[in-house]
Amino acid sequence: MKHLILLFAMILLPAAGFAQSGTTGSLTWSFSGGTLTVSGTGPMPDYDYKSGASPWYAHRENITSVSIENGVTGIGDYAFGSCYNLPSVTIPAVAPPMTE
Repeated sequence: MKHLILLFAMILLPAAGFAQSGTTGSLTWSFSGGTLTVSGTGPMPDYDYKSGASPWYAHRENITSVSIENGVTGIGDYAFGSCYNLPSVTIPAVAPPMTE
């Protein structure tokens, strides 16, 4: 029972010393309760081993869902690299271009 309680505490408590929110390019991000939310206007930068990991990389093992909000126009390369516990990403529907 002690191990189960410890496991739940590790999952639900924020990772000590790691930022829970910040910016990436012109966008903002936040991590809470297993969900990474990316919002703002514009594209997400690309990430790789040369340019650096995403700012939420420290949470990669605890990210279980991602919500991309309206206004985000692109998802960067390797943005969710090593997020092995991530079964779903929510991307908003994009309206088709208007024709005259």
